[in-house]
Amino acid sequence: MSTVAAVVMPPTGGDDNLHAAKYPIAIVIPIHNDWVCAKHLIVALDQVLSQAGQVCHVVLVDDGSTYRPAFSPSVSWIKSIRIIRLAVNLGHQRAISVGLTVAADLNVGSVVVMDGDGEDRPDDLIRLLAERIAAPDAIICAQRTRRSEAIRFRIFYRFYKSIFWLLTGTRIDFGNFMVIPIRAVRTLLRTPAAWNHLAAAVMRSRIRLIRVPTYRGTRYDGASRMNFEALVLHGMSAISVYADVAFLRILLGTFAFIALNVIVIAIAIAIRLLTSYATPGWATTVVGSSVNLSMESLVFAGLALGLLLQGRSNKAATPLQESPQFIEEIEFVTGQCPDINSGACIAP
Repeated sequence: MSTVAAVVMPPTGGDDNLHAAKYPIAIVIPIHNDWVCAKHLIVALDQVLSQAGQVCHVVLVDDGSTYRPAFSPSVSWIKSIRIIRLAVNLGHQRAISVGLTVAADLNVGSVVVMDGDGEDRPDDLIRLLAERIAAPDAIICAQRTRRSEAIRFRIFYRFYKSIFWLLTGTRIDFGNFMVIPIRAVRTLLRTPAAWNHLAAAVMRSRIRLIRVPTYRGTRYDGASRMNFEALVLHGMSAISVYADVAFLRILLGTFAFIALNVIVIAIAIAIRLLTSYATPGWATTVVGSSVNLSMESLVFAGLALGLLLQGRSNKAATPLQESPQFIEEIEFVTGQCPDINSGACIAP
């Protein structure tokens, strides 16, 4: 299979009116070596879509998989399946952004994002689409009300959500499983934050958001690849979307800490001068330690301010700009390549 350059043009097609329930949708699914699960998911989606009478296109984003097995699921209601081969492993969130860039150029009314392992249940997709028809301008996301991971993972996940709330003042209670109207997709593709963390970018976009309670499904095959290190990186990516808000809160916390040190210094001096309770050297130690802590806090705040201002002065990358350069090729599993003679894709 030859390596070809794929050029993705800015999205132009797609009617944003979804009052007609049968309007085609696109489903973006990031995959990294999870092809067994992906095949099970495609078959399950086709069955669910057939029951609902809903047709769709599927965009599988191969996020730098180390092997490429034969992939030919039997489907009837899925109009096309294309695999976007990435030249490098970008990570889950950026792979989704590339998939959204490709899906936005299809003639669809909305784009669905879901994981490819089965934990985002196909049965819940119909519920999300029903909400989408009732609220055509809103992003419909799946809010998991019950998780089934190991207790250690759940503890760290709650810790991550607490840190996120502390730094941003916002609670993040949903993941990547969502239905996005095509107009909102185009907005997100021009939003730099979407390149790092889709859910956090959706929250900051101020697009109307509707949450639908769901349960976490069971993986079709193998074990989850989300470990502690991946969770930390995922959390840092989410917080980076709120970097300005997090910095402001840290700055206010720094000033509060300095004010507390000033109070401690005043109390230490008062005890030293006005009472006989202070032991020799005690007041000097307390005052010196408080001054040092205050100065270190100021230095930390100054460095954080410099980094924030430098980042804001640089031109931020958007998914629409960055995605095309990472696409190695587009392989059509089913469906017709729109321009097989251009060399931009590979037909079945």
